[in-house]
Amino acid sequence: MKTVGIIGGFGPETTAKFLMLLISLWQKKNKNNRPEILLWNAPVDNKIEQEFILTGKNASKLLPLLLTGARKLENGRADFLVLPCNSLHIFMENIRESVGIPVLNIVEETTKFVARKKINQIGLLGTKATIESGMFNSHFRKLNISVSVPEAGDQTNLNGVIHNLVMGKKSHKDSKHITHITKKMARDGVRNIVLACTDLQLLPLKQKRVNLIDTLEILAKATVEKMEEQ
Repeated sequence: MKTVGIIGGFGPETTAKFLMLLISLWQKKNKNNRPEILLWNAPVDNKIEQEFILTGKNASKLLPLLLTGARKLENGRADFLVLPCNSLHIFMENIRESVGIPVLNIVEETTKFVARKKINQIGLLGTKATIESGMFNSHFRKLNISVSVPEAGDQTNLNGVIHNLVMGKKSHKDSKHITHITKKMARDGVRNIVLACTDLQLLPLKQKRVNLIDTLEILAKATVEKMEEQ
C-alpha cells in the first residue's frame, strides 16, 4: 500500500468529503483494512482566497502555501500527493518541481476519463481562474474534444456560488444558478458537463438533460488505484 498525502483546505468541507470518499472507495476493494493517508490543511487567508475565487487575482500569494504543504507531506513519508482543488492546478508544475515524489493531476485524470467515454464535446464549470487558465481546454483540444464555457454574467454568478461553498454556505438559490447555466449549455447541444471545481459537488445538483462529470470522484478513484500499487 502506498501512502497518499493530501494538500487540503481549499475549501475545508470539500477536503473532508474527499478524505471520506477515499476511505469508502478503498474499503469497497480492501475490506480488511483502511488506507494510509496524510492530510495537510492549508492555513489560507480568507481574504486572499475570496479574491482568488471571485476575480482570479492574488493566485501567486497561494503558491508558497502549496509548496510548504507539499514538502511537509513529502517529509512525512507520503509516497505521492494529490490536490483536490481544480483551480490551484495552475501551479501543478511548480508543485511537481518542488518535491521528489509523484503528484496526481486532476486535469489529466479527468481528460483520460472523458476520452475513455468517447465524449467529443463538454461544458466546463469552474472558477474564473480555472476557465481563464485554459488548462482543461489545452488537454481536451489535443484530443479534438470541444469545450463550452459559461457566458460572462453566468461566470460571475458561478464564482459567487463557489465562494459561498468554500465559506461553508449552501442555498437553493446557488443550486438554481448552476441549473440555469447547465440548461443554457444543453440548449446549445452540450450533453456532458465537467464540474471543474470540486466544491460544486457539495450542492444537490439534479440534472435531467445533461450528464455531470464529477472531478472529485475521478481524482479519488485515481488516488485509490495509485495507493494499491506495490
